[in-house]
Amino acid sequence: MADTRDKKGSSNNIVKSVRQSRSGQLDEESEPRTRLVVNQSPIPKSASSRGIEDMASPKITRSASSQVKKSGSGIFSLALLGKSAEEAVEEPSPSQLKKQESTRSKQIDALLREEAKEKASADHISVLVLGPGDSGKSTFLKQLVLQHGGGFTKEYREEARQQIHQNLLMNLRILINKIVKEGVPWGSDKLEADSKRIQQLTEKDLDLSVIPLISGFLKSEAVKTTLSKGMEGSYQDTATYFYDQLDTVLDPEYLPTDEDILYTRRRTENITESKFHIAGLKWTVVDVAGQMQHRHRWIPYYETNPSAVIFVVSAPSYCQEMEECPGKNRISDAIELYEELVSTVTLNPKLYLVFLNKVDLLESRMSKYPVSDYIPAYMDAEDPKAYLEWLSNIFREKAKIGLRRCRIFKTQATDKHAMKKITMSIQ
Repeated sequence: MADTRDKKGSSNNIVKSVRQSRSGQLDEESEPRTRLVVNQSPIPKSASSRGIEDMASPKITRSASSQVKKSGSGIFSLALLGKSAEEAVEEPSPSQLKKQESTRSKQIDALLREEAKEKASADHISVLVLGPGDSGKSTFLKQLVLQHGGGFTKEYREEARQQIHQNLLMNLRILINKIVKEGVPWGSDKLEADSKRIQQLTEKDLDLSVIPLISGFLKSEAVKTTLSKGMEGSYQDTATYFYDQLDTVLDPEYLPTDEDILYTRRRTENITESKFHIAGLKWTVVDVAGQMQHRHRWIPYYETNPSAVIFVVSAPSYCQEMEECPGKNRISDAIELYEELVSTVTLNPKLYLVFLNKVDLLESRMSKYPVSDYIPAYMDAEDPKAYLEWLSNIFREKAKIGLRRCRIFKTQATDKHAMKKITMSIQ
């Protein structure tokens, strides 16, 4: 987590605190349930790649439908049925009449089939999941797989185990590099030597035999001092979750639980499309890579007529810098990105759902890092409730400027019960 204490200027673009919720805006208290069922246009195949269907079986398939074209009055026009008004004046021969009737019949049948498809899609919800990187978008999608997609396959759990081991080594190396960079005293030659051994570990070395080495290092004063200062860059906020269960994670027979998978971080590089059946409705959910260099790939999906956009924000990221843009505050980036989306004419969902995510981390984060130290515009109380209300009002105001409807949710994407309740409320 990057300390931006000396870089207040980078967050000056954040809108000043909105003290009261604007009328006409919707949140989770004022509108407990919103109907999102609309007709869906096809999602461009060229923009998607390997989907989250690998998490669960059966495999997800793709379908597309064409738009039905009608005249403004609802009556089929002469031009649409194969004849212009000028040509209709001429007296056709019997053979031409027969051919015309056949053509008209086929075209009408085709239009009726398209109308049937359109009506059949009335039970369909299409959702774009957007937001900055490391905000929790993929974790929300994992929750859908758990609740409505048949759960995680054994193959996916084995892949998750490998990812957990990779993350463990990465976080330990970042932690060691931070100790060296900050000049934190090791306290003993042995601890310094242990840190060098840890840096040389590979995935093949991770078994029960290295637990004393790793746990001894994590209990040291050097580590405690460094963690208290805050971590930066790619260090994951779920690292401690896995540090606390080394005996389980490093067991040769270990297979990640559902909760372990929800806490496993893996950067999304591709756009994924998944389909679910939720309470009698068909959901198509598109998840995207949120890093700045990937955002241009979102554009083809703007014109797919999504029912809703779920915009996910990491609420505790107010004291973090963007890894891909050092010096830029993450919350500032999230607000600017949201404002850009709600102002985009081609992206016109029925509703925006803003997830202020990772609220479970706010209390400990704010006790160490006051919001006002990183966001000069913030002048409210230094407690999670006040900060979340301040942030909610900013997103409501941005939606109002863009003439969009929005609802705000305070979320913990790793909480299965809470996320299930939220999912069911937005159908």
